[in-house]
Amino acid sequence: KNLYHMTPVGVAVLYAASPLLQTVALETVPAITNRCGRPAAVLILHLLSCAALLVLSVAEGPWAAAAAFLVYQAIVKISNIPVYSLVLDSVKPEHRGKFFHLLSIKPLTFG
Repeated sequence: KNLYHMTPVGVAVLYAASPLLQTVALETVPAITNRCGRPAAVLILHLLSCAALLVLSVAEGPWAAAAAFLVYQAIVKISNIPVYSLVLDSVKPEHRGKFFHLLSIKPLTFG
């Protein structure tokens, strides 16, 4: 069902804008982790993603839904960075090469 009566081009532009916003949001991760610490950054980013998902679920127009979708996508993508860095700290230095390889595969397989 086409709830917002968006054209296929509009949907394509929305999906194309998502990686751009994620790139911009990526610049905020060091500031958040330096200010709060990595465990708190994980919690903050996950709470923000829940709030964005709630806004997305009650959005009453195409622009509000599109904005909430873009914000949600960006927060979800960047929220994994502090998690990866916490896990990386627990990996022995001699095994980090294998771990980096697994990290490079994960985004391709799980989105």
